[in-house]
Amino acid sequence: MKYGLLRCSQESLSAGEVAYHRYNGLLVDERESKAMADNLGPTAKIFILQNHGLMVLGDTIEEAYCSLVNLMAACETQVRLMSCCGMDNVMLMDESMPMKVQDVCCGGQDVRFSTGDQTVNLNELEFEAAVRMLDNMGLKSGYKYKKSPYPVPEKST
Repeated sequence: MKYGLLRCSQESLSAGEVAYHRYNGLLVDERESKAMADNLGPTAKIFILQNHGLMVLGDTIEEAYCSLVNLMAACETQVRLMSCCGMDNVMLMDESMPMKVQDVCCGGQDVRFSTGDQTVNLNELEFEAAVRMLDNMGLKSGYKYKKSPYPVPEKST
């Protein structure tokens, strides 16, 4: 959308800095690659390629996965809001809200759970939950799970 990602949901607020690039061709063109790098900048981890798609970056696979899930939820919320009430009636969040939400969430980077001798990042918990769902569907990811911070009840025989 020409408006970009609107600050109209909590998911859009937690996205952090969003960079945009008007996609003009394949990355084999050196000028296109340079233009994309320039538009992304040094700090953005959410990259919307206009007329092409989304790209997320992260320090870990877990962070990138959680950012993508949040970004897709933000986009879906925006499309639903605009389809039911039009752009003129979409309520945007106050300009100070993104920083408040990022201070709390920060993409999950600073949200950690401790139990005994183990500390687990929220991104890791969300990622492992998604992989477990795939494994439970029979897709056998081969992912090596970290020890769960929550006690897992033993199955009775």
